[in-house]
Amino acid sequence: MTDSQFRNSYAILGVPPDADLFQITAAYKRRLTQLQRKPTQPSEYPLLRDDYHQLANPIRRAKLDQELSELEARQSLPRAKPVPKKPRPPSSPATQYRRMMATAKATRTRALSVENRRYNGALNETDWDYRNGRIGITERDARIHLAKSDHQTRLDQIKAKFTASEAKATELFGQPNDLPESEGQEDTA
Repeated sequence: MTDSQFRNSYAILGVPPDADLFQITAAYKRRLTQLQRKPTQPSEYPLLRDDYHQLANPIRRAKLDQELSELEARQSLPRAKPVPKKPRPPSSPATQYRRMMATAKATRTRALSVENRRYNGALNETDWDYRNGRIGITERDARIHLAKSDHQTRLDQIKAKFTASEAKATELFGQPNDLPESEGQEDTA
């Protein structure tokens, strides 16, 4: 293969030579999406698919690495390096507080949902046993009382965890009304 016919699959997909299969697949899908946005070159699809399969197959990849090292020896060309990602700017205290509170509220909501499903399931099971004659009225009432007390205990624990998270956020970032609101609503990702 001559130098003009050589395709550097690493450079085309934009991955480093030591990339794993997950990185290669992600880069292939990203590049495929870019090509789909510009449908003027349909001949690029088979070439891109070949580049992906060349890097995904260990035997073909080893052959490519050998060809790259021979090409570098002939031309002394540096290998393609991926463009480093820009660091995310630090968030303001108000944004950090909002994110922390949103996470705590979502966690609380999930925990309450799970607890309510568990409680309703226990009540339904007790009612089913009573209706089918497996237990008497006294045992039914005892089970319901136990389920209610367990349910209330778990609800109190969930609320205490949320209150602790809220206190930690307030300790770290101050009271919500002390935080500047001039930034506007930032993303909560």
